[in-house]
Amino acid sequence: MSCSSTQNITGSYRSNFAELGFFSTRIKLKPDNTFEYRFRGDLIFDTATGKYRIDRRKLILTYDPRPIDTSGLSYMRSVGFKLDEPLNLKSDAGLPHVFYIGREKLYGSYQDGKIVRKAVGYSKRKQYLFFGTHYYKRKHYLKRVD
Repeated sequence: MSCSSTQNITGSYRSNFAELGFFSTRIKLKPDNTFEYRFRGDLIFDTATGKYRIDRRKLILTYDPRPIDTSGLSYMRSVGFKLDEPLNLKSDAGLPHVFYIGREKLYGSYQDGKIVRKAVGYSKRKQYLFFGTHYYKRKHYLKRVD
């Protein structure tokens, strides 16, 4: 069952801070119910597209299939490996599928549906005056940027 939201959620959203000091997420929701997803960080970059739908307070993302790199498989076959089974790899594994809609914000969720409230961040300041960790937990969400 799909309900249309009275709230206009189209636009660009990005992480309110870099997780672990490196990783940020950006989602661009378009008026034609398509989206662009970008995740980047320390030597990692991932991008995907697809369609979204709204079910009450949930934003549900369905990713377009991405081509899987099979260049290494031809080498494996040439050296004698037998690959009889077809590839059953999910191209959207590890990508978020559900976000919860807030006021000008999107909140991520775990696989069991619970909202991700906090994430680990990094600061140049120490926890205490002369000692302590640089890492801390703070509220994490994607905020609207336009």
